[in-house]
Amino acid sequence: MFPGSRIFHSILLCLFFGVAFYPHSLYGQRPAPEVYKIQGITVEGNSPESGTESSAIISNSGLKVGDEITIPGDQAHQAILKLWALRIFSDIQILVDHKSQGGIYLLIKVKEYPRFERLVVKGNDDVSEDDIKKKVNLTKGQILTPEDTTRAIAAIRQLYGEEGHLLAVIRSELIAEDSSKPNRRTLELNIDEGPTVMIDRVIVAGSSAFSGDDLKGQMDDTKERTWWHFWSHPKFDRFTGRTAISTPRLSPTRRGTARTREKSR
Repeated sequence: MFPGSRIFHSILLCLFFGVAFYPHSLYGQRPAPEVYKIQGITVEGNSPESGTESSAIISNSGLKVGDEITIPGDQAHQAILKLWALRIFSDIQILVDHKSQGGIYLLIKVKEYPRFERLVVKGNDDVSEDDIKKKVNLTKGQILTPEDTTRAIAAIRQLYGEEGHLLAVIRSELIAEDSSKPNRRTLELNIDEGPTVMIDRVIVAGSSAFSGDDLKGQMDDTKERTWWHFWSHPKFDRFTGRTAISTPRLSPTRRGTARTREKSR
């Protein structure tokens, strides 16, 4: 859930509270806030197996039975923000379950992020599964957010870049493998390594202070492929290539430009 979802939840609460208790608001008249006593709070959608007990969710929301709540008001929205700060839930709603003579009963409806179970890697050839798992750095049982998956893919893409696979494509999928653990997910990564990017030529343009050969000589880790080193397959590393060009030891007045041509092994 992203900041836009928070706004949606606030709007949802205002609409629900306003329309449910003040039907005339549909005709343009803004309802006046009313104060209700909270008679009860229930929770739906949590997984006690993951350790998210209903009592803990209610406690963290800041809402209490016996307290007064203003509708429309800001208390429900603040409760959502408190629960969102736990980084456990992908969706949170606070709804009016029903209304009684003495007050209202609230329902906190949540959807949890899944828990990480294991990693499955497919399609890797040039990079070992052990090296990939070290980069992913996920622990069994931890909360698995979309940001965690994005960071894992970025780390693996960097690892492939170091091996010359600048065009590697990594796709992820969360799979529920065990029906007895409904909130556990296997993270499956399908990798298309693509071709290895080789350095065919380095072209220096725009330098008047130094010759192209002088500048190339400063690029220790970025070398051209030559016929007398026919067994050599120099790979292009995007980071070291840029660093060599932007900070050569000769400190030229103008920077060189590296161009690469892709070749498959």
